[in-house]
Amino acid sequence: MHRKLSISIALLIVLALAATLTAQSTTATIRGTVNDESGNVFPGATIQATNTANGFTHTATSGTGGNFLLAGLPPGTYRIEVSAPSYKGSARDVTVQVGSTIDVSFRLRPDMVLMEEVTVLGSTPVETETSEIATNVTRQQIENLPQNDRNFLNFAALAPGVILGTDELRKEVKAGAQGASAGNIFIDGVSLKNDVTQGGTVGQDASRGNPFPQNAVQEFRVITQNYSAEYQKASSAIITAVTKSGSNELTGDAFLYYQDKSLVDENPLTHAAKPAYEREQWGLSLGGPIVHDKMHFFVSYEANDQDREETVILGGGFQNFPALRSSLQKYEGTFVSPFRSDLAFGKLSYQPTASQLVDFSANYRKETDIRGFNNQVSRESAENAKNDV
Repeated sequence: MHRKLSISIALLIVLALAATLTAQSTTATIRGTVNDESGNVFPGATIQATNTANGFTHTATSGTGGNFLLAGLPPGTYRIEVSAPSYKGSARDVTVQVGSTIDVSFRLRPDMVLMEEVTVLGSTPVETETSEIATNVTRQQIENLPQNDRNFLNFAALAPGVILGTDELRKEVKAGAQGASAGNIFIDGVSLKNDVTQGGTVGQDASRGNPFPQNAVQEFRVITQNYSAEYQKASSAIITAVTKSGSNELTGDAFLYYQDKSLVDENPLTHAAKPAYEREQWGLSLGGPIVHDKMHFFVSYEANDQDREETVILGGGFQNFPALRSSLQKYEGTFVSPFRSDLAFGKLSYQPTASQLVDFSANYRKETDIRGFNNQVSRESAENAKNDV
């Protein structure tokens, strides 16, 4: 009995710590004070934060010092409403980003006859209380800034000191003059660290593909210095991203990207004929309500299909062996090197009460890449670089 009790307590501590760490790396915090018309602290006021997109609510009560704390908020825009009996209500719209802590203040005035709401309009609050050196990449930037291959990690270059690898088969993110293995990437609090081969992000050390569908990423934060203890396995930069969720409105998007050899510059040194090349990327996403203000869904899919030409030739050493050369000529020619990638993500969000939020999500990545042949390496000797996550 003593042993079972000890194990149970240990499991509860681990679960509690895991929940806390995940919340810290994927959520935001709003804290503030409530005062009366004379500037005195106002205890006992009710504070309710409502997500303007999905209707999920979070509540708090101002303490004896007039202070309140709304922690564990998914990033987004919230309607903060402060109320108390016999006082005019006060409200404010606040937008919070992943990992941020925003301070706001409210002032209540007595109204013994008519209860009405006073809405405070102004600029978005600025985060001032953090030791982290970080850059937030917003949803608007992800959706509108141009890039070539829909890899959301490319936007990490907006942070000072962060650079992107130029090798097409090694799409890495580096920071602080260190290699990719010195960083770590979290999506909804889950680490994508590659602990097996060359470090960095799982699947990115030998792939043409992308780690996650860009149309499923809401925003992310690049922390380059002074990150706290919930982030592990990194000494350069931390990227923590949050995924999109459904809202009370049924919304979706679709995209199609096409590129072939006519859209690619020729080699300025050789001016040789362009080899065949074709790339198609397309995808869609959809999100909406299952139960209004209570349960929502979001799904996304992205495909990346590429075809290249590689030429196989016989070496000059076969000139003195005509019979052997004749038998090997069937392996000469131009052959297609195909790459295929499928990315999928699904999420279900449910709020049973104002103090609870449940997210269930799953993501899928599958790639095949027939490569490693050209010049004097035959198509039959090609490798199929598979990537399954």
